[in-house]
Amino acid sequence: MKIAIGYFDFYFPFGFDQSGGYEMEVFLEAAEEIGRYELVAYIKQIVELLLVATSDSSEARYHLERPMRALASLVQPSDEDWILEKLDSMKTNEGFQFPELRRSAECLAYAGSIKSLPYLQKIANQFKDKEAIVNICQFAFERICSREGMLVDSDVLSYSV
Repeated sequence: MKIAIGYFDFYFPFGFDQSGGYEMEVFLEAAEEIGRYELVAYIKQIVELLLVATSDSSEARYHLERPMRALASLVQPSDEDWILEKLDSMKTNEGFQFPELRRSAECLAYAGSIKSLPYLQKIANQFKDKEAIVNICQFAFERICSREGMLVDSDVLSYSV
């Protein structure tokens, strides 16, 4: 884990223009393989950097999905508020049906609570015509309801918050 953190400290902020995101990919693969929650703070730094850069660079938008995918494999309930706070910023890559937004909803599937249900419903309603987004919101909705012991006979689009 110390080697991964050292690698991060040496290369961050990652140079997407020169390397195409190679250094970021190496770090994220290592973080996923190591599987330690302590690396989530570093992944969040990457996401926050990319969110700031998305207004200036389509390259940054392209790379945003990857750290969110890594985060989904390591996320814990204590990360729910951070994810909810970033949701509105995760609507940058429409061409691929917002993969970074889908990964955010996936994170909520593993770390969300009842507090996340209105956010998932809002996203699903906002993107009713994007099947991939509605499907992941439904998955997250069902996982949260199951984890919270809620018996719900509706879907994310018809659930009353």
